[in-house]
Amino acid sequence: MDEQTRRDIRDAFRQGLLTTQAVDASGHSGWFPIKDVMKHQVPHKRALQVTLETGASVVATEDHSLFAALPFAPITTSRLTPGSLVTTVKEGSTCATAVSLVMEVPRTGK
Repeated sequence: MDEQTRRDIRDAFRQGLLTTQAVDASGHSGWFPIKDVMKHQVPHKRALQVTLETGASVVATEDHSLFAALPFAPITTSRLTPGSLVTTVKEGSTCATAVSLVMEVPRTGK
């Protein structure tokens, strides 16, 4: 990503214009404003890339929670395995999507 794109994203965030499609703690899906971005050094925690069968992926610390689909409940990324079902949003509806891969990724320090 080039520096101008980073600046544009940062400016949109500061103006409250960035939203993401997500599922809240009660299981409702929708577009939610991105209210905060946390970036902190945690060298004692593993970084895990969770890839879904759709090809979408996220990198998070091992104790970061996603929502398991059945039953709907928080689950840490370190407990996910291929075949685990997580709650996702597709075309505005909440659905269950299988995890295809969980792998530790190197820390970039950025």
